[in-house]
Amino acid sequence: MSRNLHIFFTILVLLILAYKNSYSLENKVLFKINDKSFTTYDKDTRLKYLKFVGENDNLDNETVIKDYISALIFNEYYISLGNKINLNNKVNEVYENILKTKTNDEILEFNINKQTISKNLRLDLIRKNIIEQFLNEKRNDIFT
Repeated sequence: MSRNLHIFFTILVLLILAYKNSYSLENKVLFKINDKSFTTYDKDTRLKYLKFVGENDNLDNETVIKDYISALIFNEYYISLGNKINLNNKVNEVYENILKTKTNDEILEFNINKQTISKNLRLDLIRKNIIEQFLNEKRNDIFT
């Protein structure tokens, strides 16, 4: 009995270590912005969001990473401005509009929660607002 128990615990420890190592290999740091690390998990979450909100099934990893970096850089710029626009109402409005276009099966299929969608929507709305503001400021230069 003691030998069987020893074998059982040995196998259990090996399985735990194998799982831990396989998980850590999958979640690597891809890039850093202002000393904040972003991992493959973050990229995969962003991809899941992009697929959920639109027809983005053909995005490759490089495109997703570039998009995510872009959104995060705009977010850092927004934070540095100290000009805090309350986006909560807009995020909730867009979130509700997205849900109206999705079936329960689609929501379950993507296994994505409101917090993840809202966080990514916020990043996208910040980027959109900054670009719109810049273009509006340069409107006369652009059309001359």
